[in-house]
Amino acid sequence: MTGAPSEDRFAHAVEMRRLLYGHLLSAALRAAAILRLPDLLHEGCTSMDGLARRAQAYPPALRRLLRVLAAFDVVVEHPDGTFGLTPLGETLRSDVPGTALPTALLTAEI
Repeated sequence: MTGAPSEDRFAHAVEMRRLLYGHLLSAALRAAAILRLPDLLHEGCTSMDGLARRAQAYPPALRRLLRVLAAFDVVVEHPDGTFGLTPLGETLRSDVPGTALPTALLTAEI
């Protein structure tokens, strides 16, 4: 087979999947913004039950959403099953300078 070495083909395949997941990721970020998950996580609400209660979300669906966000380094899942914000996720908090929250909420209108 001609073309790029296998390492390059693998890297390209990974990048292509990241591009293909773009719509899924955008929807997940929008949902996190609507639920105000970054603010809740920053406030220390990290248990699934507490987070679901405060976000008024169904716990199994919320866990799936957070795992999608973890796959893209927006949140981190700790070994005890709790979640926390990454530096990337911090940009969706409502109280940080230059917050991306309004942009995430705007995508809900598109």
